[in-house]
Amino acid sequence: MKSPSRVCDATRPLGSVAQTINEANLQHRFDRLVVVAPPRFLGDFRAELSHGAAGRVVASIHHDWTKLSRKDLASQLKKNMPDLAGMP
Repeated sequence: MKSPSRVCDATRPLGSVAQTINEANLQHRFDRLVVVAPPRFLGDFRAELSHGAAGRVVASIHHDWTKLSRKDLASQLKKNMPDLAGMP
């Protein structure tokens, strides 16, 4: 399993984030993808993902965690998705 190399910046336009993920998918840089975003953005974001990248989405979490530190984000992910606890 490949580990995530970075957290996407929530201030970037959705299309830019989706494009980065689409390109990373083509380069086989990840196996699974967990999407965390406010509910109002998730639909638009999913529409921007390629079919291949969308197929790697294993979970969507409907929260705005943009202000959390990486440590707090990891803690929230573990609380909301216990099966991710073993991920780096």
